[in-house]
Amino acid sequence: YFLGFMSYSLASHTLFLDTQALIYAFEKREPFWLSFVESRLLSGWRLVLSEELLYEFAQTKSLDAAVELARRAEATSPLWIRSFVDLEADEVGSFARAVTANDPIGPITALVQHFSDVSQVGDRYKLDPESFVRYAHNPRTRAGLTGLACRHADIVDQLTRAVASGQMTRELSDQALRLGLRALLARGSSLTERLMGAQLADAVKLCFKHHKWLMRECPAYAVEFHLADYRTANPKRVARPSDSMDLMLATAAFPYVTTFVTNDGYLHGALSYVLSRLPTVKTKLMRTP
Repeated sequence: YFLGFMSYSLASHTLFLDTQALIYAFEKREPFWLSFVESRLLSGWRLVLSEELLYEFAQTKSLDAAVELARRAEATSPLWIRSFVDLEADEVGSFARAVTANDPIGPITALVQHFSDVSQVGDRYKLDPESFVRYAHNPRTRAGLTGLACRHADIVDQLTRAVASGQMTRELSDQALRLGLRALLARGSSLTERLMGAQLADAVKLCFKHHKWLMRECPAYAVEFHLADYRTANPKRVARPSDSMDLMLATAAFPYVTTFVTNDGYLHGALSYVLSRLPTVKTKLMRTP
């Protein structure tokens, strides 16, 4: 049984660019980058955007520049990648439900047409992408996100030190893995509906027991798993708050698009590592066009 996510992705001819690449193409309009994007759009490719990208647009000091960047990107009639947490919950829930019922593991919907289908905030307040950027540019919103990113970076540093010192034992790693699976399986619709009556504890045991199989069938989950390993492998590198947003946008988009472009050296290295660990992911990774 296979999830079938690659046939969906490759047939769609989709292109994801990180924030810096989008700035090069749509804000600075550098010919090298702009022609790369335009040539693919003219060939029928679809640009893929995410809520995380809009948050990153809003980090600029100039609200007008952020809104204009969102406007230009949206003018390409893009697809939108769903939240990485929602994707992972659907992947793991689909896996557990299928294995419990001895059914094929069906594909999930990763890319959608409308921003309101990926953003709970946007849907709640009826915000289009431009309005969302204005909301995200608010000092209170930006401060809250910055605080979360800093706390996440601190946690990564603590885990890195624990790994380097040998404190992260197999027992602790397995405990963390079970807790993560439990959180994903309990998320979203009711457990009875998701897992056809299976108890949560049984579903966690099943996913833990078949974790290698699960990793092959749940690409966003597997990408985050290997990105976390990469981020905690180098005790000499101090985690940056900006890493967290990169992690979120890459986790969701990377396995579900045809081509992923990032001009960030660290993220490119991390995703190269992911590709070396996940032969089922066929996404083309590019540093520059």
